[in-house]
Amino acid sequence: MKKRYLQIDILKGVLILMVLVAHSDYFFMKNHTDIAEWLTVQAMPIFFFISGFFAMKDSFDKVKFMQRMSNLTLSLLWPTIVCFVLYVMFAGGDFFKAIVDEMKFGYWFTYTLFFISMFFAFSLYYSSRNSLIKPVFSTILIGLIIIGLIAVKLIGDVQADWFKASDIGMVIKYYPVFLFGVLCRIYLSEVEKFFSNPIIFWSVFLIWGCAELLYFVPRSQFVPTIAIYRYAPMFAAPFFVFASMKYLSGMGRCGNFFEYVGKNTLKIYLLHYFIILALQRCFPMLLQHVSEWGYIPTLLTIVIVLLLGTLALMWVLKVVRFENILFPKRNKNFRFSFNHLAE
Repeated sequence: MKKRYLQIDILKGVLILMVLVAHSDYFFMKNHTDIAEWLTVQAMPIFFFISGFFAMKDSFDKVKFMQRMSNLTLSLLWPTIVCFVLYVMFAGGDFFKAIVDEMKFGYWFTYTLFFISMFFAFSLYYSSRNSLIKPVFSTILIGLIIIGLIAVKLIGDVQADWFKASDIGMVIKYYPVFLFGVLCRIYLSEVEKFFSNPIIFWSVFLIWGCAELLYFVPRSQFVPTIAIYRYAPMFAAPFFVFASMKYLSGMGRCGNFFEYVGKNTLKIYLLHYFIILALQRCFPMLLQHVSEWGYIPTLLTIVIVLLLGTLALMWVLKVVRFENILFPKRNKNFRFSFNHLAE
């Protein structure tokens, strides 16, 4: 039976709440601050690191490869496409503009994660067919592909529709973080021993904190600081994961809440955009009234409403039995099963 790291579920719950706070600030606050950008810069690399951390398999034959591709398609690509299409329809947007937009109306994360996971699954399958090539070395092959993509980005037209539609820029940006998670899982005991040293543990935290303080430095004077504070969370991702495994336990009901939210991160991420759209379309006057309370009370109120609305939408989808269609359950026997719909 696979070991489940409940502390990482709690961490994922915290991260998705950071995303909700960022989107509440971005979509609803008239004079929104840079908090949306900062929270996103912190949360997204850790999500990709965690995905890579759990992507590694000891063996990977043809059957497991096909099973992985099937699971990736229906657990990531299928709900992303359905939610993306429905959202564009309800928002009255242009499908072509939405597709060629690098952000994909907000659905870039699962779209990018699908392609990154697919590339890595291919590398595992290739290494299993060639006994001389270990999985960790097979990632070098994909790394060379990424270098090629970077060359395309540098030489080619990054504003081209095909480049933005394929999300190559996002793949290039986050694939190294994903591989970082893979390597930390392969050398788990060594990494745990590394962070078990209090001096190293708190030194990494202080380095990350100092790098993030650069966020408040005027960018017009220190342009390089943008790159430093943006990439610091990528290198600090293993610190937050192993810190969560060390400290995020025994939190009682609060921990249970974050654990539940963390286990439903994918559903919350994909569905919360519909709640944002509903609030913008159906309750503009109410939002205007709430905005008079001040920045912090307004932001907290919107985050709570957004989270509760998303959880309520998940419950509705479960009641009408659409949840099992949108988020099919995994089946160990190669494919997903829809038989439970008839039960």
